[in-house]
Amino acid sequence: MLKAFSSLSARPRAVVSAARSLSTAAYPPPVAAIALYDGSCPLCAREIAFLRTFSKASAVSFVDVSTETFDDAAFFAAQRVEPVAREKLLDEMHVVDVPRGVVHSRVRAFNTLYSALGYPRALAFTAHPPWDAIADRVYEFVRLNKHRVAWLAR
Repeated sequence: MLKAFSSLSARPRAVVSAARSLSTAAYPPPVAAIALYDGSCPLCAREIAFLRTFSKASAVSFVDVSTETFDDAAFFAAQRVEPVAREKLLDEMHVVDVPRGVVHSRVRAFNTLYSALGYPRALAFTAHPPWDAIADRVYEFVRLNKHRVAWLAR
């Protein structure tokens, strides 16, 4: 009789354990930022691969917007942020600042991304004059020539 009860008490533990693993898979931990990048761009893909190596990379979710499965309307509706056109997502770096519910682009996106990765001072100087204007010009040059400067990614 005691054996029958011991086998019954083991079953609920297995069910609870299975439910816990299922719930953690279905609901990943919250992230600080979501990086939206063009995976078809070698330079962009290389930068994202580098960023994934950071110790706090789990605080950031990386989303390749160049895939056919990416649905921009559904994504922005789920994040409850102002939508950005797919063409613009492919043209410029965008980062969703999840706690604030804001989408940043260009140099500000990189500032947000590095802050979420635990390096808030890495690009902090680009938020202040005259460095903000210089950083924006450099970003614009790289953006317009990203396929020409793809050799930097190799």
